[in-house]
Amino acid sequence: MREKKIDSVLKAKRMEDSLSNGRKIFRLFLFMQELHVLYDLFESKTIVGTLRILKVISACCSFLYYLTDNIVWLSNLGFTSPYVPFSNKLRWKQIKNFFSLSRTVFEAIVAFRSVQQKKQEEAEISQ
Repeated sequence: MREKKIDSVLKAKRMEDSLSNGRKIFRLFLFMQELHVLYDLFESKTIVGTLRILKVISACCSFLYYLTDNIVWLSNLGFTSPYVPFSNKLRWKQIKNFFSLSRTVFEAIVAFRSVQQKKQEEAEISQ
């Protein structure tokens, strides 16, 4: 009975790993899309000031997140080291997680700033 439980746990773990790799394939080279987002932000005439700066920083964080996510995936497959070059302590996964958190924080700030800006515009229109 115990061996049957262990076998089913191992099968579930293998399935989870396969699904994780499948999802990562969809994010492969997604960092290139962020380059297009950055280009659009630099060319935009409608997004100005603080909001533009916040969106550029968020897009840079997204770019670096997707890039490091690809490196983490390659390291999981054994193509590269999980450690950042010239460092025995810093892992690519730590950097990926940092940029994931950073982009989330900046996107939240962008959302709050956008709402604030829309309320300001609404107040100006109503006067």
